[in-house]
Amino acid sequence: MLQKYFKNLYQRTMNEAYSLAHTEIAKALKEPDSKCLDCGAHNGYKYDTIQTMAGLKRDNYHGIEWNQALALEAQQKGLNVKQGDLNRSMPFDKNSFDCVYGLSVLEHLLNPCLFLREAEERGQVLHSSIKRGQTTIDEFSLSNCLFKVNRI
Repeated sequence: MLQKYFKNLYQRTMNEAYSLAHTEIAKALKEPDSKCLDCGAHNGYKYDTIQTMAGLKRDNYHGIEWNQALALEAQQKGLNVKQGDLNRSMPFDKNSFDCVYGLSVLEHLLNPCLFLREAEERGQVLHSSIKRGQTTIDEFSLSNCLFKVNRI
């Protein structure tokens, strides 16, 4: 019974967190020709949610995915998803996106500091919304980088 309770609690928490993230992404894509970069795009399944919420055009959705098979699956759906490694330099021009986001990605990277720098160079990174009080993370260090995020 306790296991079921914690499983349900986890699922509810994750659903709320993703819902909040999708709302913030949609807010960042308020202009009709806004472009986004989905880091850790999987097979592009988040496109449908973002498109519904923000009216994002298919050509303005871009992604990067480590798994070649998933990147290919997204491409077969007509989505602009490239195979790439977020531990390395991103294959996109600087300042080419209105919103750059990665949901549940950071904890999987060998070099999260490089990823954050690369993402910020490509466009408006979603973590700027976090500074307005969207998380309870206070301070933590990763690979000799220090990040401070305001509390709610």
